[in-house]
Amino acid sequence: MLKNFLIFTFLVLILGSVNATFVDSLETESDCFIPAEELFDFTNTSSQTQTYVIEAEGKEGEWINLEGHWIGRGEPLKFSLASGKTEGLWAFIKPDCRTLPGNYEINLIIHEGSKKISQKIDFEVLESRVLKITPVKDELNTGQCSEAQFSFNVRNISKADELISIEIENLPGEWYNLNSKEFFLKKGGLKKIELDVAVPCGRSAGEYEFDVLARIKGTEFFVIKPFTLNLLDNQKISISSVSQQEMCSEKKHEQIFTVKNLGEETDELELSLTGPDWLSLKETSFSLERGESKEITLFVDDSRKTGNYDFSVRAYSTKFNKTTTKQMKINTALCNALRLDSSDLDRQIEVEAGKEKVYTLKISNLGTKENNVKVSVSGLDWVYFNPKEFTVQPNTTEEFFLYFAPVIDQEEGTYEATLNASGTNFSQNIPIQVTSFGGTNALTKGTSLDAESKVNEVKTVGDRIVLADVSFVNNGETILEMQNITAENFDTEFEFTEQTLKPGESTTIPTTIYLKEEFEETLFRIPLKIETQIGMLEKELEINLEEKTVTPVGLFSFGEISKDFIIGALVLIIIALIFYTQTIGKKTPILDIRSAQEKNMGNEKNSETNESFENNDEIIDIRSKDEKDSNPLNLGKNVNIKNSEDESRK
Repeated sequence: MLKNFLIFTFLVLILGSVNATFVDSLETESDCFIPAEELFDFTNTSSQTQTYVIEAEGKEGEWINLEGHWIGRGEPLKFSLASGKTEGLWAFIKPDCRTLPGNYEINLIIHEGSKKISQKIDFEVLESRVLKITPVKDELNTGQCSEAQFSFNVRNISKADELISIEIENLPGEWYNLNSKEFFLKKGGLKKIELDVAVPCGRSAGEYEFDVLARIKGTEFFVIKPFTLNLLDNQKISISSVSQQEMCSEKKHEQIFTVKNLGEETDELELSLTGPDWLSLKETSFSLERGESKEITLFVDDSRKTGNYDFSVRAYSTKFNKTTTKQMKINTALCNALRLDSSDLDRQIEVEAGKEKVYTLKISNLGTKENNVKVSVSGLDWVYFNPKEFTVQPNTTEEFFLYFAPVIDQEEGTYEATLNASGTNFSQNIPIQVTSFGGTNALTKGTSLDAESKVNEVKTVGDRIVLADVSFVNNGETILEMQNITAENFDTEFEFTEQTLKPGESTTIPTTIYLKEEFEETLFRIPLKIETQIGMLEKELEINLEEKTVTPVGLFSFGEISKDFIIGALVLIIIALIFYTQTIGKKTPILDIRSAQEKNMGNEKNSETNESFENNDEIIDIRSKDEKDSNPLNLGKNVNIKNSEDESRK
C-alpha cells in the first residue's frame, strides 16, 4: 500500500470553502479481492460545531465505504464535529473485479451547510486477474492438404479461480478445431489445449500468422499470444513430351504424353492447352494417386494445317491451387474431331434453391463427317442438359444449354458434379462445384430459445407444491414450433399446448412442481427438454424459493398459533367425534388429522381415545401415497416446515 503523507488539495465549488481538512494520505491502492483500508483524519477548522455530509461521485465513487456507508451508492455519511476537533474516518476501498489495472480517481463531495468542496483520492487498481499462454512447440509445420495437431498451455495466475474462453484470430475457422473453447481453471492451474489444423488443399505454401486469445469470461481481461503456421509445399506434378510422328489428314490422329503425380497426396488435375486452336485433349480433368501416372491423348483437329507447331500443356491442381506447364512441339495433320467450348462455364457455381441458372455451351465439328453428340451430368439429379443428344455437321457449331435447378427444399451446401460430352472419337469430362443456398432449409438457421421462471406460491400439502410461471422467448432468427415440454429429475406438470413462436415472441406457461418434503434447497435448477420441428432443445430452468413463504394448509397457521393450543384443539375435536359416534350408535368414519407426536401424547394421556380409534371399523386416511408407503402403521405424520436461506447471502 502506498503511503504518501500530507497530500491535500482543495477545489472550491459554488459557495465558498468548507472549514475542514483531511490530514492524511489521500492516495492508496488495492485489487478487487482485498480492499484497501485507510484511516483518514478529518478536522473541523472552524470556530464552532459543524455538521458535515460526505458523498462520492461517479462510477469509481461506488468503490468506497466510509464509516460503514457506501457513500457513492446513495448512502452519504453525515456527522457533527466540534470546533477544532479531529475525527478518524475509516475507509474501505474495493474496486469492481471487472476494472482493468491502472490509476483512477475517487472524487469526494464534502457539504457544510450551503458550502461544499471536492476532495480527490488517487487510487491505483493493482493487477490481480492474469492469464498466460505458452506453446508446447515453437514451430508449427504442416503440409498442404494434411492434418496436424499442435498444443499450447493456458495458466491461470490470477488470485481467484476463473472461467476462461479461448479464441483463434486471423486463422480461417474451417482450418482448425479446438478441443476446449471454454473451461473453468483454478488459480495457479494449467490446462493443455489441443489445436487440430487441417489447411484446405488449395491454399498456397508459405507462412500464416495467427493469434491465440485467452479471455477471462465476461471481462476485458485477456492475453494474446502470436503463432506462425508454416505451410509446406509437398505436391509436385511432371509432364512428359509427346511422341513425334507424321499424321495423315484423312483419319483421326493422336499423340500421347504422360502426367505423373510426384507429390505425397492424391491430386485433382485439369489440363488445358496454349497454342493453335485446332489442338485438343481427349481428357482434361482427372485425379492421380500418389506416384500414379496417366497417359493423355492429344488430338489434331484441323486437316488444313500441316507442319511443325509449338504449344504448351498446363496442368492445374484444383486441389492444391498449383500450376505445372510443359512446352512441346508437334507435326500436324487433318483429323476429324469435335471441340467443346466451355469457356463461359464457371467451375464453381452458386444457385438459389427454387430458382435456376442457365449456361450456353458450344461444340464444333472441325472434321469432314457429321458427328453425333451426347451430353449428360453425373453426380446431381437437378443439373441437366437440353438437348441431351444432337448431331453436329462438318465445319459447323451447335449450341446446347446446361440448367442448374435445385428444388425449393434443397439442403444448403456445395456439391460435386461432372459434365460429360461424347461423340465419335471424342470424349470430355468437366468437373464442377455447385453451391445451393437459400430455400426452405435455410429457415432453420439461428434457432435459439430462452426460458425463465417466476415463483408465484409455495404450498405444503404433504409434499411441497411450487406454483410458477415459466416464460419462453424465441431469440433466434427463425419461427419455432414448440411441440412438447418435459422436465428431468423433478415431478413437474406444464399447462402446455402446442404453439408457434416467431422470432422475438414469447409465451408464459403455468407450471406446478412437486417437491419431496426432504428437499430443502431454495435455489435449484430443473433440466428441460423442448421438442421442436427441428429437433430437441435443452434448457435449464432456475427456481428461486427464497422470497416465497410456505402457505400452510388446514384450519390453523402453525407460524402464528402455539403448539400446545393446536394439540389441545385437536384433542377436543377427537373427543367430540367419539362422543358423537357413541351417541348416534353408528360406525361413523373418523378423520384422524393428528400428527405423529400428538398421537403419542394421546396414547399416554387418554386411553379412552385410543380405544375409540382401535374399535372403529373405518378410518379415513388422508395422507399422500408417499406418506402411506413410508409409514403404513401410523396415520399421523410430523409437520415440519423449514425455510432455507441462500448460502451466498449468509
